[in-house]
Amino acid sequence: MKALIESILQGYGSLVTVRDGQSARTFRALVQPVTEKGWASTRKLIESLGRVPKGQYVYIGPAEMEIKQGQTVEVRQEAYVVRRSETMALGDETLYVWALLTKAGGAESWNS
Repeated sequence: MKALIESILQGYGSLVTVRDGQSARTFRALVQPVTEKGWASTRKLIESLGRVPKGQYVYIGPAEMEIKQGQTVEVRQEAYVVRRSETMALGDETLYVWALLTKAGGAESWNS
């Protein structure tokens, strides 16, 4: 399963750079806006997320590239701030990192 997810990220992901202070890492990940339809589908699967206001972006990245709240993710010349992240696993195998992002420099809209 992990190999399949890694293949999808390599084939369809965008180059992202994660910054934390002076350090930076670049790799491929998916970053997509949360839409009403997409959120309704996600809500059925993940009940513990809390409320996700408009303007949030979903990040899915490689399992070995952990990201944390407050870090900056740059993709396609846009900067985003990590609001929440979780490492997703199936059994004992870590599959990917999931996160919610907001555009950097915008008004704080996170309610959770």
